[in-house]
Amino acid sequence: MPARQFDGSAFQAVCSERALTPQNVADQVGVSRATVGNWLKGRAFPELHRLPALAKILGKPLDVAFPRSGEPDLADLRNDAGHTQKTAAEAIGMNTHIAVARAEQGTRRLAAGDAALLAELYKVTADELAAAQDRSFGEAGQAEPEQQSFCSILNELYATDGRPGAELDSLVADKLNARAKSPSLTAGRVAGLRSGEITPHLLVADAGVLFDVLGQVLDVSPAVFKQRDELERQLQDTLLALSALQKGDVRLAARGGEGRALGRAMMKAAFRAVTSQPRRKA
Repeated sequence: MPARQFDGSAFQAVCSERALTPQNVADQVGVSRATVGNWLKGRAFPELHRLPALAKILGKPLDVAFPRSGEPDLADLRNDAGHTQKTAAEAIGMNTHIAVARAEQGTRRLAAGDAALLAELYKVTADELAAAQDRSFGEAGQAEPEQQSFCSILNELYATDGRPGAELDSLVADKLNARAKSPSLTAGRVAGLRSGEITPHLLVADAGVLFDVLGQVLDVSPAVFKQRDELERQLQDTLLALSALQKGDVRLAARGGEGRALGRAMMKAAFRAVTSQPRRKA
């Protein structure tokens, strides 16, 4: 990630020219006066996603106010748009920022639909975002093995089911529409899940409902479709809560074990146990 340059003394000089006090800057950027004071004194560097707002205060283009050498990666594009990982994910309708974080870390690429939405949010072309994603992976060193994608899992289950894909798409659409207040899903939209053109959170507001329906139609556990990160967090909370109950720690159990961590070996074992559990036929 090519860092942008920030000179606290130069920034202070421009603020003085414009009769801007640290409190004025703090109010416009959404931070405390003390935080701005630390920036001006060189004790701290502004969070990168705040630089666009600071450039606007100075009345200068971002690249002029805070120049950067080199080409941007995904994190640079997000910061240049003034977003955190969380706000970027929320802006395009994601339920979690994990996909954004993984892509920036170079461990899992964005789904095609998510990439298109982020390109629009960041005000760049699809090609520019794709190039930035390539740089994120190139600079991240040896990436972790990519987890099996949602659409590849879905295609494997469709293939082993035996029924025509179009028939399964219609069944899924019918069941989702039966749960919705204003049914509008078509089998064609569901088919987009298998091609990767549509991600779960773009098809329905609550991906958990989709996973439940797919589990019913394909006779598998809904946990099969969940991202490993999300499932591990749920397992961690559940197992810690059970452990706390066994030890008589009711308060920790009530919080779901929040604030403590399980070992990776236990998490992996629990994950395998849950995802390999067969569903009983009704």
